[in-house]
Amino acid sequence: MTPEEKAKLDIVNPILPNGRRKYKIHQMLSKETKERLSLHVISVLVLMKSANSVAELRRLVQGQYGIDQPNLFDGWEIK
Repeated sequence: MTPEEKAKLDIVNPILPNGRRKYKIHQMLSKETKERLSLHVISVLVLMKSANSVAELRRLVQGQYGIDQPNLFDGWEIK
């Protein structure tokens, strides 16, 4: 998301004290933003389906996008 879209999201759907948001992020995105992000979401889903573990998914995301998302699964009890 662009910084402007993120700022708008933080206004209309702020992060609660528990670290979550009241509404799902996709519910607050404009149609244009959803369309622009759809290809990225699809590519991340492909990586998720090809990974056998969270560690492997993180490695694949790092390789594809050059970034790590260390908080992506924090707090999840993945077995």
